Amino acid sequence: GGNLVANGDGADGAIWFAIPTTQNVIPDANLRILLAQFTTAGTVEGTLGMQIIPNGATQGDDLELPFYFSTDGLGDYVDEVPDICTCVNVDGDYLCDDEDPCISVSGYCDDAFGCTDSLSWNFDPAANIDDGSCQDNACGIDGTLIVASSYSFEPASIIIPVGGEVVWQAEGTSSYDVNGSVSSITGEPFGNPETFSIPYALGNSDGTCIGSWTFNTPGIYQYDCSILGFAQLGMTGSITVGTAGCSDPGADNYNPDAPFDFEFCEYLGCTDPAACNYDDTSNVDDGSCLVPSEPCEECDGPDVVLYDVDGDGVCDDEEVFGCTDTSSCTFLAEATEEDGSCLYADAIGTCGGDCTLDVDGNGICDTDDAAHCGPGTHWDVGLGLCVISCPADLNLDGAIAIGDLLDLLSQFATFCPILD
Repeated sequence: GGNLVANGDGADGAIWFAIPTTQNVIPDANLRILLAQFTTAGTVEGTLGMQIIPNGATQGDDLELPFYFSTDGLGDYVDEVPDICTCVNVDGDYLCDDEDPCISVSGYCDDAFGCTDSLSWNFDPAANIDDGSCQDNACGIDGTLIVASSYSFEPASIIIPVGGEVVWQAEGTSSYDVNGSVSSITGEPFGNPETFSIPYALGNSDGTCIGSWTFNTPGIYQYDCSILGFAQLGMTGSITVGTAGCSDPGADNYNPDAPFDFEFCEYLGCTDPAACNYDDTSNVDDGSCLVPSEPCEECDGPDVVLYDVDGDGVCDDEEVFGCTDTSSCTFLAEATEEDGSCLYADAIGTCGGDCTLDVDGNGICDTDDAAHCGPGTHWDVGLGLCVISCPADLNLDGAIAIGDLLDLLSQFATFCPILD
């Protein structure tokens, strides 16, 4: 084999690699392998950390065999191979820990074990080797964390599944407890599905464990801190245990998997009392409300009805029937709806009369003027006047007789007036 030079001043000595094709890594008939050959006039002793990697093996399948050797005199080999099955070698450097001057996992002799997770409750900034001690809270229990500090529980309200674990941690300099039995404010029992309480613990800046509770009964739990009136200052909390939902089959958000009602059950419908279809059993408005908004609109059951049949803007129950023609002698000023009652003045001014002609304007219908002609006269339709039937019938008695002659003689030698 080749020469192996070990630096006696170094903490880790030296390393020699032999690949599978090297001659001296092939065992002889006695399955012996030549590791090193030393020529020296003195005593050679030390520790060999031998790593054997089987052909095709992956990381972790190697064999680590640390053992001691020494010689006493030239060529005199003393076999001092330790029992490797009982050799403790934490850092895997092939040196048994009871002889290793530097036990280090990180490669340095100043290993500091602790929690290296900065998000953990017990994070140790001085640690450079994680020892598996990290925990999420001061109690070291997996669960939903609630921090008690400054007169409050944070978060004040949580939802967990049935069987969920809740952990309370105290921070600050006060003492806090968890009281789920009797309200510190009202003095009345909380009435929780199950009673729970945890004795007080004094907090500190890092946080101390108050305790934890496993909730196996679904429902809504109320609790407070019963110390020094903290509850009156707002230090209360609630825990909902179970599947969120509404257990009322009649609700619109019914959840058949909900073990109890702790979510707001929704009943959709119209919630406006002014609407025609108002539903007093609904608590969530679904936008279906029908509210009269235009003139003449009214509710007819759940429907909005327009009571203005003719669309004139006057509601049916406010219509006034009458004559709406201003030229009619029966015109009704307050009428909003024509009812066909209009009448008109005839030829002689009679409202609704049937006289069609009064040519002489004497206020007597021409068809009636004949009835007004005196004795010895008759109605001349062409002239529209009463005329003498017999011109010689001067006294208009209907007969020409001595009386007519006497009337004539009585007017004899008189002059007729001149008419303008």
